[in-house]
Amino acid sequence: MSVHSYYTVPETVPEFVLNNSTGQVFMQENRFDKASLNWDDVPERVEMAKHFATAIEDIIPLASNMQVMDFGCGTGNVATRLASLVGTITAVDSSAGMINVLEKKLTESKIKNIKPLLTEFNEDSFQKDSFDLIYTCMTFHHIDNIEHVLRLFYKMLTPCGYLVLIDMEKEDGSFHDDNTGVVHFGFDPELLNYTLDEIGFTDIYSRTAYTRVKTLPSGISREYPIFLITGMKSIA
Repeated sequence: MSVHSYYTVPETVPEFVLNNSTGQVFMQENRFDKASLNWDDVPERVEMAKHFATAIEDIIPLASNMQVMDFGCGTGNVATRLASLVGTITAVDSSAGMINVLEKKLTESKIKNIKPLLTEFNEDSFQKDSFDLIYTCMTFHHIDNIEHVLRLFYKMLTPCGYLVLIDMEKEDGSFHDDNTGVVHFGFDPELLNYTLDEIGFTDIYSRTAYTRVKTLPSGISREYPIFLITGMKSIA
């Protein structure tokens, strides 16, 4: 096992680590169908996507033959920035609205190697050893059973394949203007490190990918750190 230097095994394992139930993963698709209509009209979202794509490019040795999954792709703001650096990106989302916006974007940009896929994510979604890289950006806080999804990712990665998780650190619930569909108010990166290690990931590494600054309704300006965690599937 090789992990970032500040990694320690927590005394108390969080509930999402212990929950190993199976079943489909739902990502509040009705809410996101409506939100997709003006999703890209928010400059901060587009700016975050640029930082996330750059962070992935900086830390993962991308190659033209890589098969990639973007889990919770939304309108594809990260995928479209990485497409020229990899072989194929399977852009997965459970929101028809988000997928529709992405398809229009791909038609206009003439990007050919992003494959939008509208699906609920479950055991039968993809075959074992399908992807060289799976990344997910700002999606996990909408997912209830985190460990189950991470175990599916592990199965779907090729040996020595990479996982990248990007999401918020723990916050008090003030990040979203509307917390409908928000299951987790961020995460403790060390607890996620622990979960990845338990599943079998190696070379686990964590750092801050971006800090989002928001002005709350009270007028107070707040910083919300967003972490990046990477891991590699073992050869065995």
